[in-house]
Amino acid sequence: MKHQLRSAAGRVRRLPMVRRLERTARRRGYLKWRPLVSLEGFERSMDTAIAALGADTFRDGTYLEFGVSRGTSMLGAYQAFERAGVSPKMIGFDSFEGMPEGSEAEGWNAGEYASSQAATTRYLKRGGMDMSRLTLVPGWFDDTLTSRTRADLGISHAPILMIDCDIFSASKLALDFAYPLMANRTVIVFDDWGPMERLGKIGQKEAFAAFLEEHPELDAQPLSEYDFEGNPNGRVFLLERS
Repeated sequence: MKHQLRSAAGRVRRLPMVRRLERTARRRGYLKWRPLVSLEGFERSMDTAIAALGADTFRDGTYLEFGVSRGTSMLGAYQAFERAGVSPKMIGFDSFEGMPEGSEAEGWNAGEYASSQAATTRYLKRGGMDMSRLTLVPGWFDDTLTSRTRADLGISHAPILMIDCDIFSASKLALDFAYPLMANRTVIVFDDWGPMERLGKIGQKEAFAAFLEEHPELDAQPLSEYDFEGNPNGRVFLLERS
């Protein structure tokens, strides 16, 4: 009986270690990766966005993605640009450590959705992406989303923004960073629109509302939406300066 109790206790103690090993293996790309974005629906929305903006908009423009993780949406955006015959620069910002500490207060777990930069790069290469078009910027948004970064990367304007950093604080940082790069017409894609509201927490929807309140000259019109595993959390807006 005592041996059985010790064995059970040992299993309980090992469980957190097993979970840590699984997270590490998944982060490094050693375990099967479940896509976090509905690629088909996202690409349709990208096709709509590109058509709404027009090809000339992308001349010298940059596609910005905030929250890259493994790179599913980055690859989808690249494929949409290829179909449309446009070739903007592409820049992705991600901690490559998953969600930051303190995310529990906003409904997520620290370290969730982590993918190493090496694993993300392997995934994108396997998908056929031209890596010379892409710059990945590792680090927490507090450190990377600065005016210095805008200057160092030589970003003149960003026709399309993909906000896939989930939490309110990170989404607001991304919007504030991108504001000086918004032309008269900009498309913004939110991949996690509203799930936190259903849990009584704030998220991307509230971050966008706060951003628009600070910039009344901007008018946002719904452009399209897409779902993931039956949840219609993808929202796309055309933003115009009035």
